[in-house]
Amino acid sequence: MKRKILLILLTVAGLWSAKVFAQDFEYLYEGVLLNYTVKSETARTCITKAGTLQAPGNREISGDLKLPEEVIDENTGKTF
Repeated sequence: MKRKILLILLTVAGLWSAKVFAQDFEYLYEGVLLNYTVKSETARTCITKAGTLQAPGNREISGDLKLPEEVIDENTGKTF
């Protein structure tokens, strides 16, 4: 029983820390400001930030959306 509780607590702590340390940044590309979330610092990968109807992640865009091959987090200078 103690092992189960410990496992649950460790799982919850791991999920919570992943949320707390998620890094978000904005990148201006061809006049469009996009929001990104870092997926992996070591693999240098990121995704466009998800949004909901209550809290949209990106601004409304009309026309074609072009995503860059690489983005730079100006706060850290890292390229993703």
